[in-house]
Amino acid sequence: MTDETKVEEIEQYKSRIVGVEENVDPATINPNPYNFKLHQKPQIETMHGVFSELGVIDGIKVSIKTRNVIDGHMRAKMFLEAGQLIPLVIWLDLEDEEEERRAIILFDEVGDMARVDRSLLEKILNETRMKDEKLRQLAERMAKKKKIDVKIDDETGEIEAEAQKNDGDKDEMDAMFEALIEKWEVREHFIWSFDDIIVIKGDSHLQEIIDIIKTFKPDCQLTDPPYGIDVVGSDGRIGLAKHFGDVLGDTEPFDPKYILDWGLPSVIWGANFFSSKMPDFPRILIWNKKGEGNESNDFADAEIAWCSEAGSARIFDHVWRGAARASERGIPRMHPTQKPIALMEWCIDEFLLQDKEGNNRKMILDMYCGAGTTAIASIAFKSIGAICVDKDERYIAATLERIYNKFRQKKEPEVLK
Repeated sequence: MTDETKVEEIEQYKSRIVGVEENVDPATINPNPYNFKLHQKPQIETMHGVFSELGVIDGIKVSIKTRNVIDGHMRAKMFLEAGQLIPLVIWLDLEDEEEERRAIILFDEVGDMARVDRSLLEKILNETRMKDEKLRQLAERMAKKKKIDVKIDDETGEIEAEAQKNDGDKDEMDAMFEALIEKWEVREHFIWSFDDIIVIKGDSHLQEIIDIIKTFKPDCQLTDPPYGIDVVGSDGRIGLAKHFGDVLGDTEPFDPKYILDWGLPSVIWGANFFSSKMPDFPRILIWNKKGEGNESNDFADAEIAWCSEAGSARIFDHVWRGAARASERGIPRMHPTQKPIALMEWCIDEFLLQDKEGNNRKMILDMYCGAGTTAIASIAFKSIGAICVDKDERYIAATLERIYNKFRQKKEPEVLK
């Protein structure tokens, strides 16, 4: 097909617009009996906000033969109820009611098929003001749907927008993990030491690994094990991430006996998912990661931990949803269920650092360390170290890299075995 043929085909698109007319009496046009959309009060109030803040910028489309509305039913009704003439009507020459039905069904749906350039939308939102309350709510809902976090100033209407980050595609992340595995020689070794932090590659359920752990004398536990809920989707996604694949052990019901058998003071995140296999909760810890307001998070609004120390429930408020984070902003995750360092520091400081007599504990055990957040959190406390265990070589490599980067002096780990 030549370019000339393409142009000729485009020129053959039929225009059904046969005229435009200003200041039309809304009483002279008809609601279409095939209009299937129900316009409720919140939508009408939002459109009122658009009219008040921006004005009318489009015409109402009407069949010239039947005077039935094709597009703009809500606006036509609003003009009628306000006793106001319709600023612009676009007259369409549609052959019959069948064409009217097709026009009503198809045009909005075709528009909804468009993909969104999130970076451009982020830029537009940051350069836009929304003074009307209903428009602010509309912008917030639209941004959330498009995975963009926004804050809107109630007085000025100024918008701060930040698109949630995709942590990288699968090929990119596989390459990153492979580079870290080679860097730390994870396939050649299985025990590393950063002084008081021990990293062990292996299955913490196996007696061989348990015996190794015992030599480092753990006296408390802080862990975030696989929940047994297959948190990563069948396409490898969680949230915007497209690359993690299954969390080892998460595709089958989790048994916490391997944690409980140690008999240590413990904080176990996600215990609500396997609570039928747990003792009663002596104390519940709640991480509120949603922030203010009642609008739900895309995932859980909060997460729950089992704490072996008896006492009242405690809540840790720390926003953690997409790019909206109270800490570690802009830093990509290295594990699909990675917790904030601040959360783990809180757990250590409030519930594990000292026993009831005020004696310092010496070594935290994390049997399912993921990307090593427990170990990194322990660095804030000079009196306590950590033992991190995971059987996935990718996350052992990520743990070594994160701990290495956390030390300001860039301390190299010692290979113990």
